[in-house]
Amino acid sequence: MAGIFLAGAIAGGAGAIAWTKHDSKPRSAREIVDSQLKKRVEQLELTEEQIARIKPIMAVYEETFRLTRRKCFHEIGQVFSAMNARIEGELTPEQHALFRAIQEEERKRFEKRIQSRPRDSDSGKQEEGSGRKDASSPGDAPRQK
Repeated sequence: MAGIFLAGAIAGGAGAIAWTKHDSKPRSAREIVDSQLKKRVEQLELTEEQIARIKPIMAVYEETFRLTRRKCFHEIGQVFSAMNARIEGELTPEQHALFRAIQEEERKRFEKRIQSRPRDSDSGKQEEGSGRKDASSPGDAPRQK
């Protein structure tokens, strides 16, 4: 049973690594909303008057989107931390040391990716995680002292 769990955890970790290496440029909430507006303008053939009325609606939801994404980001980090803590309990001392080294590499890649996230042009805020000390990367587990 533990072997299956460990295999799943390794596969999940590999998926997290692949995601952090993904070449697409991260998009801010503003860029996503702007893209949606452009798409709707083209699809619906909106008039200038309609665009003028729709833009403020989308601006309200831009902030909601940003906050929701940040909350989910933090919760996902907590899930990974709990999972990794349980995995550590199943490892030999040698595996534990290797697991910690792997987590440290994942953390470094994750932090590098977070630093490359675009900043919101209006507020100077960085998108999800924003390099905060309390944000957990997918590979992070609670630190042992």
